[in-house]
Amino acid sequence: MVSWHSWCCGRRSGAPASPRVQTICGKSLVFVDGGNRAQAALEHVLTQYGCTAVMHFAGLKSVRESVTGLLKYYDYNAIGSHRLLSAMQKRPKMARTFGSGH
Repeated sequence: MVSWHSWCCGRRSGAPASPRVQTICGKSLVFVDGGNRAQAALEHVLTQYGCTAVMHFAGLKSVRESVTGLLKYYDYNAIGSHRLLSAMQKRPKMARTFGSGH
C-alpha cells in the first residue's frame, strides 16, 4: 500500500493513522512524498508500485482559506484531482474511491 502525500499543508496528516491502517489491512504502508499536481510523478508511482486501486481523501478544506486563496484551492482540489484521474485512467482496471476531507 502506498500513501502519497503532497505536504501542501506543511505536515504529513495521515502519519498518525498509518499503524492502524497497516493493522487493519495486514500490509505495510509506504509513504511517498509528492503532489497531486505532478501528473508524471503520479503515473510513475502508480506503475512502480503496481497500484490497482486509489482511495482519494485529500483536498484543502478550510472555508476561510478557500475564499482568501481561491486559486490555490482550485489548483489543489480541481486541477490536482483531474491530474490524478488522468494518471489513473492510463492504468487498466483501476478502482477509484473519492471522499471529502481528510
